[in-house]
Amino acid sequence: MKKLSVPVVLKVGNSSEIEINRLEQELVRATSPKEKKEIETKIRSFKYGLDGEKTVLFQLKNSYMPMYILHDLHLQFEDCKAQIDFLVVTRKLVLVLECKRLYGNIYINANGNFIRILNFDHSQMEGMESPYTQNERHLKLIYTMCRAEQKNVIQRIGFDRTFRKIYRSVIVLANPKTIINMKEAPEEIQSIVKRSDELVSYIETLHKNSHVPEMSDEEMREIAEFFLTRDTEKSQAVKKIQPKTEQPPVKKHPENSTRAKKTNSQKTSVKPKESAKSVEDSKVYGALRSYRYNQAQKEKIKPYLICNNEQLVNLIQKNPRTLKELRTLPGFESDEKCRKYGTEILRILAEYLPKPTAPVKQSAPKKSLVKPGESVEDSKVYGALRSYRYNQAQKENIKPYIICNNDQLVKLIQANPRTIVELRKLDGFQNDEKCRKYGSAILKILKDFQ
Repeated sequence: MKKLSVPVVLKVGNSSEIEINRLEQELVRATSPKEKKEIETKIRSFKYGLDGEKTVLFQLKNSYMPMYILHDLHLQFEDCKAQIDFLVVTRKLVLVLECKRLYGNIYINANGNFIRILNFDHSQMEGMESPYTQNERHLKLIYTMCRAEQKNVIQRIGFDRTFRKIYRSVIVLANPKTIINMKEAPEEIQSIVKRSDELVSYIETLHKNSHVPEMSDEEMREIAEFFLTRDTEKSQAVKKIQPKTEQPPVKKHPENSTRAKKTNSQKTSVKPKESAKSVEDSKVYGALRSYRYNQAQKEKIKPYLICNNEQLVNLIQKNPRTLKELRTLPGFESDEKCRKYGTEILRILAEYLPKPTAPVKQSAPKKSLVKPGESVEDSKVYGALRSYRYNQAQKENIKPYIICNNDQLVKLIQANPRTIVELRKLDGFQNDEKCRKYGSAILKILKDFQ
């Protein structure tokens, strides 16, 4: 029985927003102009891509077609990983959407290469990673993952015959200003590259021309559930799908329950004293294994030469935070090995695990920037900020209030933000461009008067 008649969003990803926040905090700590410029470029790139994905999500949500939508899906099978912008389950198809909000115009040549044209006379051109090739890798991982679920030879043969009829690749270009020249492109690329405003009509055409039987609500739900439950990233679940069968509740050991109460505020993916088996089931273990495998492939060596599984388990249990701490662990005593792999290993640990459980110091309350009995307008920090505002306005040949007015200056001092993220919450500083231009200098002045 078919009841679903509208799009249902099952997952909205937030990994790009998390990365933007991390980079913004990194920008505040950056000291050299070169480092700041590189971080700002990365932030702009993430924001640009995020805007494109929001455009595509809007189109899908307003398609009025029965479908399940999964955004920002992270899949891993064996040592292969894929980040899929959108996976859309419809009555007949499972669409794997690669969303690109590209700057410049795009030319696709006869070999299927994507070339970015940056100016009118074509004198400045650059190559770029092919979204087509990228999505083919995603489909290959999905194929391998799904095929492994087939129980016998007959099921696998049927799956092989129908996979490409049901699972389709779509490249969505979400920048309306981009001009696409693909007259010379191979036909298989021309047929799947679409603008975001063409996406819904393209899906409707695919449905009309497809000869596979329509799926029921239950069948669509099962496919969506299959991928949602295998998503390796924390997601913002818009609508949860309940599994068909519930697992029996796990009985808690009294000792474990007591320990859980003591460390409730310090939750972690892998606790230092957990067994090797539970460590091997953790996300951080999978991430480190993937890194080890990819690095070994690049160097054409065996993965265990970087570190073996036992050393990997010990690494996670000890959870080092510095190269000095890493060097004390078995398998990482070599300076050369720490130099080659240490930084990336520490980054992965920091991403998945909190800092080692130690007495957590309460963050000191923010000190007032104004002396007791003194008004904000009479304070030294107010004078310093006004001087900065005046000098900056002179440089840009603008009025000082365009940077921020006096009321906003008072609220800024009262709030005393310490990061760009906190600054952006204040009146007059919600604009990304304004925070980028003046944020670091303002935060430095505030810090000087702590």
